[in-house]
Amino acid sequence: MENTYYAKLAEDLKIRGIAPSNMFGMPVLKLGRKPICGLDTDGINFKLLPGSTPYTKALELSGAHLFQPEMKGKKGPVMKQWVVVPFEHHELYLDFARASIEFVESQN
Repeated sequence: MENTYYAKLAEDLKIRGIAPSNMFGMPVLKLGRKPICGLDTDGINFKLLPGSTPYTKALELSGAHLFQPEMKGKKGPVMKQWVVVPFEHHELYLDFARASIEFVESQN
């Protein structure tokens, strides 16, 4: 699964030390060993602090929803720290990635 918006985000974040990897059976971008975002079927999911301004802004976008991984054909639990932002909002991806990086860095 490849996507031009995901590839551009990976390229834009490379300078910040963000590296491509895999998790939940999908491509993800990681800061060290921690994922900050991943490529979903209908958008990119971002790890955001629940209740924060970026989290609220992401969920207010049309089509956005909480991430629910699917493994071996079964839906997993809803992951409340992960918001899927549809491809139509790609112009906001870098802002959400920065917010995700800040959130992940704050957890160390």
